[in-house]
Amino acid sequence: MIFINTIVKTNDLSFYNEFGILTLNAKQFDTGRKFIFNIMENDEAFDIRGCKTYIRIQKADGTQFQGDACCKIEGINSIVVDTSIGNGNQILAAPGVNQCELHLEDDNGICLTTWTFNIYVEKRVHNAENLSSYNSFDVIDNMIVMEKDRIENEIIRKQNEERRIISENKRIDNEIQRQRNEDIRKNNEADRNNNENQRINDEDLRKQAEQIRDNNENTRILSENQRINDETQRKAEEKIRQDNENDRKKTFNTVLSQAQTYATSASISAYNTKESEKKTDANVITSSICAYNAKESETNCKISENESKKSEISSNISAFASATSASISAYSAKEAESWARGHTGIRQDENTNNSEFWCQQSQLHKSASEISVATASICAYNAKQSELIAKDSQTESKKSELAAADSATKSETNKNIVVNSVATASICAFKAKEKAEIAENYANTAQSYAIGTNDVVRPNDSQDNSKFYSELARQLTDEAQKLLDQAQKLVFAATAGAIIPSGTVTFENLPEDPRVGYMYNISNDFTTDSRFVEGAGIFYRAGANIYWTKDGKWDVMIGTQVTGVKGDSESTYRVGNVNIQKQI
Repeated sequence: MIFINTIVKTNDLSFYNEFGILTLNAKQFDTGRKFIFNIMENDEAFDIRGCKTYIRIQKADGTQFQGDACCKIEGINSIVVDTSIGNGNQILAAPGVNQCELHLEDDNGICLTTWTFNIYVEKRVHNAENLSSYNSFDVIDNMIVMEKDRIENEIIRKQNEERRIISENKRIDNEIQRQRNEDIRKNNEADRNNNENQRINDEDLRKQAEQIRDNNENTRILSENQRINDETQRKAEEKIRQDNENDRKKTFNTVLSQAQTYATSASISAYNTKESEKKTDANVITSSICAYNAKESETNCKISENESKKSEISSNISAFASATSASISAYSAKEAESWARGHTGIRQDENTNNSEFWCQQSQLHKSASEISVATASICAYNAKQSELIAKDSQTESKKSELAAADSATKSETNKNIVVNSVATASICAFKAKEKAEIAENYANTAQSYAIGTNDVVRPNDSQDNSKFYSELARQLTDEAQKLLDQAQKLVFAATAGAIIPSGTVTFENLPEDPRVGYMYNISNDFTTDSRFVEGAGIFYRAGANIYWTKDGKWDVMIGTQVTGVKGDSESTYRVGNVNIQKQI
């Protein structure tokens, strides 16, 4: 079978009258012509892939034509109009100037129309109504052959049309399946986005919990280190307390031993005085001879008496000094108690590291001071008794000159005892003062650990004290709160301006105070109001996506407005794939 080659005419066509009115020439009723139009925009190829296209013609005979079966898109920007396909044989049916335009439409219903161009159809020479006899048979034969060819071509065309219809139905089915799959994909993508957002939120919560755990662990470690340091300090202080207690016991035992010694000396002195009495009766005869010596002995006794009085005064002074030291010790202990008492539960081991504890140590040393005062009083009493013994010795010396010499000797011995008593009282007073100084040291130490003493008692105690650490903890808490506030501001600034899917809601349940960039899928039909960028009164179907802009308005990203199509003479709207045809 022989086929005629198709004649192809290629031209550039744009959306503006940039090249003047394009005019194409063709013969009437030709079906072997193709017109290829390259769609241009600013001298560059305009991408029309995926669009639907058809040709509209205002014919020279006054009728109108619209055909899509005879139009197809090839490549990026080419539209092929074939007069041999579908109703394309009507394109060149009317002789004269036919005004034409090509119409484009995408899946979103956006339309574009090319600038008008003309097809001038040259009328055929005759239509075989007045054939001459000369060539009638040839013409008839040719017509028979042509009719046979036309019938065969029509059969082929119908077969092709049937195949095209089948392919088109398959394409429609595939498109429906594709749309279903696309809907499933979109739903899955929305679920994935929701799951991802949930994962991000869970991850943020996990990080916050982990940060809190780290902070608690650091606090625990610091508390444990502080507890260990406090325990070490407590053990060292306990060692000092035990050593001081041992010293106190030794001092008390020493003073007690000295007191017993003084008591023994007083007993011996009394015994010697009694023996002196007995000897006075035996030596009465020699009293006159020893008168002179008695006089001297009397003088010595007076001297001894004066010394004894001086010893008594010194003893009283020592006792007063000891009592004064005890008062100072008590005052220091009370001052130590005023700094801190413990039993507050705010730090570990505070019951053994506070002012009250050190005050108790001061009280121990105060007791030792009081013991020293008591010892000094005993010594003063012994001195007084020695003075009385010396006076008795002076009286007995007057009775017996021989005994007077012996009494003088005893008085000298008692004088030495008094001197020793005074020395012992001074030692006791010194120890009382020493204990008072120790109590004052404990009071200063308590103040150093409580609020510090500007590095006077301990090195760096202006920062190593309870008050300093309390203020430092409060400052660290304030700084941590400031860092948390800054982190929240950074998170808000990082998310501002980005599109953040936030789930599906109904139009009535949109948030009253949304954040910039938060996008919501609307699950029901709605009409915009004054909160929208495009204004109020625009209807959208369910499934539209809207987001909150930085200008404080809702903006519709994806939405469907056209819900149906009908003609003027129709009463109902048709939905789905609607074929618009000329009304007959």
